[in-house]
Amino acid sequence: MKEIDEVTHKRLDAPEKKSKPSRKAKKWAKKNPWFLKEGCEEMTERAYCLHVQAKARGFKADSDDYYNHIDTGMRAAFRDYAWTHEAPDTRLEDNNGTS
Repeated sequence: MKEIDEVTHKRLDAPEKKSKPSRKAKKWAKKNPWFLKEGCEEMTERAYCLHVQAKARGFKADSDDYYNHIDTGMRAAFRDYAWTHEAPDTRLEDNNGTS
């Protein structure tokens, strides 16, 4: 039991690794100006919940399916928001894998 407690303690004390956002993540954030903005905390919180859900369901982070999952969930949760970009089916990359 002591070994498990030590491992758990080490994990809790370890600083969370923060990586720089990918180009795709930056593009998504730009298309969603509410993200991380004052007054839109509820939307940002919901996006984080959808992120956790997507990871739990096995979506590859930064994939089109991952972003579509978040966009679809956001549109369902905030139907009255004036969405300015196309429906979630749109690709964030062109066929050559570039933006």
